[in-house]
Amino acid sequence: MKRNALILCSVFGLFFTACPGETTDDPIENEDPVKQTDLVADQGGVAESPDGNFALALDAAEVVEDVTVKVTETPDPNESAASLSPAYVVDVDGDLAINFTADLTFALSAADAESIGVQNLRVAHGENLADGWDELLTGTYDSEAGLYRVTTYSFSFFMLVDQSKIEDACECDSDETCTADCGCDADCPANTSECSDSCMAQSGAGCCTGCGCDFEVQCTPECGSGFQWDCEIGCCYDYEAHVCEGES
Repeated sequence: MKRNALILCSVFGLFFTACPGETTDDPIENEDPVKQTDLVADQGGVAESPDGNFALALDAAEVVEDVTVKVTETPDPNESAASLSPAYVVDVDGDLAINFTADLTFALSAADAESIGVQNLRVAHGENLADGWDELLTGTYDSEAGLYRVTTYSFSFFMLVDQSKIEDACECDSDETCTADCGCDADCPANTSECSDSCMAQSGAGCCTGCGCDFEVQCTPECGSGFQWDCEIGCCYDYEAHVCEGES
C-alpha cells in the first residue's frame, strides 16, 4: 500500500523517487529541535521528527496544495512516568484535503514493547501541550518493523505513552460500579479480560473487544474455562448459565 511504502521510506532511510518532500533541520540553540518538510501538491510524502523516531505520512490525495510540515520535538512538560517518547508538535503551513487522514508511526523496539505490554501502548493527543492530552489513540504494533502505528484526523501534539501508568486515564469511569458503554472501566467484566501477550505480539495485531474489528490479526480477550468472548455483550460469556465471567 502507498501509505506503508511512504512510512518505510521514512523510517528506514531508503531514498526512492517515490518519496517526495524536501526536508530541512532547523536546530536553534536553547530551543526545541525542529524539522521542516516541504510536500508537493498531489504527491504526498513523509515528515519526520528531528530524532527520526516519529514519522507522519500523507497520501497524495490528502495534499491538495504545496504545504510545509513542521515537527517540533519537545520533552513532556509534565514529566509523566507514562511517557515513552518526547512530545512531537505538528504544524502544517498550507491546506490539506477536507477530512484528511494521516498515518503516524513511533519507533519502539520489540523488546521494549514486550516489556511494557503491547496492550498498554497508546498515543496521547491534544490541542495544547501545556494542558495535557485530550484523548488516547489506539493503534497497532508491528514487531518486525519496530513501529507503533496509528491514524489521526487532526494535528497538534502526539506522544507515545504507557496507558497502565496514567492515573485516571479512564475519563468515562464515573464511580466504583460498571459504567455502561465505558470501554476502559475496570469495574466492567468486559474490561478486566485482556488479550494475550502472545497474540498481541504478532505484527498487525489488535485487541478486539467490540464487533467489526478491522485489525490484521484479531486478538480477543482471554476467558476462563466455560466462557467465550462475546463482542455484542462485551464480556466473557457462559452460554449455558447465561452469565458474564465475574458476575454471580
